[in-house]
Amino acid sequence: MNKVAIVCIACGFNDHTCSGQPGICFTDEQRNLQAYYIAGELVAAGDNVTIYVTGNIPYSKKNPVNLAELKTNWLTALIKQAGSNLALAKVSIKIGEGVGTFSEARLLTAELSGKRFDRVLVVSSPWYFWSGGPIWIRRAKEKNLAVEFVSVPDLAGWKTKFTYLC
Repeated sequence: MNKVAIVCIACGFNDHTCSGQPGICFTDEQRNLQAYYIAGELVAAGDNVTIYVTGNIPYSKKNPVNLAELKTNWLTALIKQAGSNLALAKVSIKIGEGVGTFSEARLLTAELSGKRFDRVLVVSSPWYFWSGGPIWIRRAKEKNLAVEFVSVPDLAGWKTKFTYLC
């Protein structure tokens, strides 16, 4: 049995929800789904899994809705919907510190190294790993952690592609 951390990198808020309150964007939903599926496979194999979500930031000064809390609530609801899969109920979800490529890697590798995880899986988009991958590798090496990347493809819009891939 391995102790595995899945780090689900935040993307952003969705301003266009029916409730009028911010929610998580489509990219965050897809990253959360990937983390959920991986967690299910690992738990079924006997591993102890913790999902860490990033994005511990408020929507605005006037609206303190927190992105990481929205991601946590979304994942928790998804796990509850799986009701019959009791194994998934064993997955814990925590909010990880850091609000950008540099601070996420630095703060989370420091936290995870103290908890003695056998594996660390980072779930994000391909464009994130282009710049963030080397940072995670360096920080993980400093903390003697084994880090792996799980890319969720085809999530970038034209603005993201232009900014990160051109």
